[in-house]
Amino acid sequence: MAQTSPRLQNGPMMKTLFRLLLGSVIAVFLTECLYTEPVFKEGFSKIDPDLNAVWVNDPKSGDPRKMELAVCASLDDDRYLLHYPASDKDGIYYEARLLKVGSRSVLQLRELASLNEGLPAADAKRYTLLWIERDMKISSIRVRALDGEKLKDKGPLDVRKMLETSSTDWIGLFGDPMDFRRLNDQ
Repeated sequence: MAQTSPRLQNGPMMKTLFRLLLGSVIAVFLTECLYTEPVFKEGFSKIDPDLNAVWVNDPKSGDPRKMELAVCASLDDDRYLLHYPASDKDGIYYEARLLKVGSRSVLQLRELASLNEGLPAADAKRYTLLWIERDMKISSIRVRALDGEKLKDKGPLDVRKMLETSSTDWIGLFGDPMDFRRLNDQ
């Protein structure tokens, strides 16, 4: 079995490799599209201007080149363009539509294109949901993506019914949270 040199094990190259791997895992986790059809077809809200920002999920690092970035910008009165991870060559562009499900804020994402794979095929899985919890007093959001593993046998209508049922355990349907802060508020 080949041994890794001590320099590689603890050096800057290993840290960079780990960071790239972690960033790729986070990007897949956060942005996995699950459905070919939308979960919601109506009931969308007007945009919330507070979501228009460059968001960063690593507020401890002072160097923006080393942070995971998400860019959210309004396209019109009820749609956003979301680019995530914006600082990575594997970034994906989404149309995002805001809606309220009960008292919760949700973004329905539709993949438009990725820098890696170009335009998605017409029959591709292009839709997913993000649950957003906001604290605009400190310009932060907590984002949870639908958990594809837990919902692999459920279609978009099943998921919609579950989300609209008040007894549903949302934490059980969505993955682990990722915290973001506005970049310009650092």
